[in-house]
Amino acid sequence: MSNMSPASPSTIEGAAAYIAAIEKAFNSGDLQKVSTLIEHDFVTAWFGLLPSRFIEIVNTIRRDGGDVSPFIQFVAAFMTSPFPSTDGNTELEDLAISVEGRGYPYDSFLSYARTLGLRVQGRSVEALEIADELVAVNRVASLFDSTMGWTLFTTVQHGVTAMLAGDFAAALTSFTSARMHATIPSLGFFVRDACVKSAMIEALYGDPERARGLLRELDHTPRTASWVEDGTDALRTLIEAALEISDSYAALEKIDDIPLNAVGEMWPFYIACLQRVMMRHGDNPEGNARYQHYEGLPFPKVERQGVTASVLPLWGAYISIVHGNLDTARERLETADPNFSPVKLTLALIELLHGRPREALDIASELRPGIGGLRSLELQRLGLVAAAQLQLGSVDGCRSAIKSVLSISGGLRSYEVVWFPEPVRELAEKEFKEWPKSTSTTSPAPGFRMFPAYQNRLTDRELEILRDLAKGLTREEIAKADFVSINTVKGHLRGLYRKLGVTSRNAAVIEGERRGLL
Repeated sequence: MSNMSPASPSTIEGAAAYIAAIEKAFNSGDLQKVSTLIEHDFVTAWFGLLPSRFIEIVNTIRRDGGDVSPFIQFVAAFMTSPFPSTDGNTELEDLAISVEGRGYPYDSFLSYARTLGLRVQGRSVEALEIADELVAVNRVASLFDSTMGWTLFTTVQHGVTAMLAGDFAAALTSFTSARMHATIPSLGFFVRDACVKSAMIEALYGDPERARGLLRELDHTPRTASWVEDGTDALRTLIEAALEISDSYAALEKIDDIPLNAVGEMWPFYIACLQRVMMRHGDNPEGNARYQHYEGLPFPKVERQGVTASVLPLWGAYISIVHGNLDTARERLETADPNFSPVKLTLALIELLHGRPREALDIASELRPGIGGLRSLELQRLGLVAAAQLQLGSVDGCRSAIKSVLSISGGLRSYEVVWFPEPVRELAEKEFKEWPKSTSTTSPAPGFRMFPAYQNRLTDRELEILRDLAKGLTREEIAKADFVSINTVKGHLRGLYRKLGVTSRNAAVIEGERRGLL
């Protein structure tokens, strides 16, 4: 790098001036100066200019700039490539080799291109394997970071990749490292990004109070002029909606005000926040309609890989559980990531509601190390353990689970009792003075409202008859096809109508469609 290179901006004002200098040089046609500025501080240029403008400038330099430096050639190929997910982009690889040893992190650029390529395809678990190697190379002592922001960048990107892959413990570790990084005001958007994404994890899966603390930290981290800030604002609004307990309608309005494109690849967490808010409404046609709308959109996802593959199947499974269709709930989870903790929790709940507490306990016990210390997930796990122990007739086992709950740092908060079914709460309130008293606003989470009355769900035979009704079959035709008496069919119909809350076959079909049973 030339000794005549400009000083890297270290303040927010300096970064703005740096971007202004790039724009001025470009508009005046001084492409050599633009090239020098971008090469000197790539990170500031990349995140200071809008992505479309950055690509326009770099491509112009590459096309019209004469003797273009290897760095600009590499960046142009990097920004305009289809982001290779595997080895095979020979142009990028050749450029990386041609500049090897010249002081630039070309191998890291190439690795990041592959990571991003996998992420945009929804292959987040595969992307994390590359990101793990990338961050191991670039993570240096933050006080001695001489990479002009590249280390900070790769650390945050590792956190994003881990977050999308569903490895929240790894994501929080990287985001914490970024938040501890030596202060570079001009790159404060990286710290703010790490802060808001940590808050998202905590709000949905960890400690809501911790999430609120992270939002306060965000407020105390100076805002920058980077385009990244728009995404940070959108995520912050989502988090506030997810944390809203008393007014779910206001929370829904917050979410509806956010354009989906504002959250970019964080779309799975937009869906998760929306589901959280809709869940507080309980069983409602609007929630089902919204699920069906998003389920039909072409989001980038690959089966069984990370949050991207899991968030919509989880929502669909939740709807099926609430309506008592446990087999459909399990089927909807077949494309989800089997290693994602919320998926395992939901499978354990299905086993519990099916009346298979030992299987539920096995899943919950296996899951414990994978929770990663996330408070909300651990409480849900312990709620399942306590409920399963009661189903097995082990009051002592339930007491032991309750003691584990109360030993969690800070004790159990009143709004957290939603993760425990009524029989567990009754025992806990009776025998443990530390257990919060139930109120009208702390009814169990919808899935647990069925416990232990899971026998009230439609039986497999009732579901078959409902589907026969939807086909237009008469009672006589159903009886003949199944080799049973007409009175047997009538008995099943009475049970079906009672559970659906209807009095006619047409109403039963309509209600079955509304509940997603058909």
